[in-house]
Amino acid sequence: MIEFSFTTIHALIYAAIFSAFILSTLFINPRMWLHNYPDKIKEIAPGKTEKEKKQTLVLSVFFIPIFIGYPIITILIYENPVTFFGLFLHFLVLFQFTNLIDLLILDWIIFCTITPKRIIIPGTTVEDGYKDYEFHFIAFLKGIVITTVTALILSGLLILMI
Repeated sequence: MIEFSFTTIHALIYAAIFSAFILSTLFINPRMWLHNYPDKIKEIAPGKTEKEKKQTLVLSVFFIPIFIGYPIITILIYENPVTFFGLFLHFLVLFQFTNLIDLLILDWIIFCTITPKRIIIPGTTVEDGYKDYEFHFIAFLKGIVITTVTALILSGLLILMI
């Protein structure tokens, strides 16, 4: 079994990296994340320009390796033998903790409660759906399923490789 302290430390680091990435890109150009905004905002906001579509693609090129890569690196530096179940729990804690931080801090506190002007998509207003806590909670629930499946797949692949 992977040590709880090892997983806890890496869950905190992973959530911090994830949050910093999301916030920095959100503040650079929130329209890169338009596909993740509440439906009411997506209906009002103009579609992404070709430049924004390319920015979103570049964003994905960096986001996916961070999302998958960091958890894998943590296992590669772990010095003790691991089991499938240990890997699964380690990945699940990293993913679920980050999913929870995303909901509570990024979505509910920053996006819904504070709603910095910088994240408001041009052509929309705060009244257009930025305070939709339910939308973010549903996304959190979907995240639980997605990250659980991802943890299972990663665990299976890694147990075969190490």
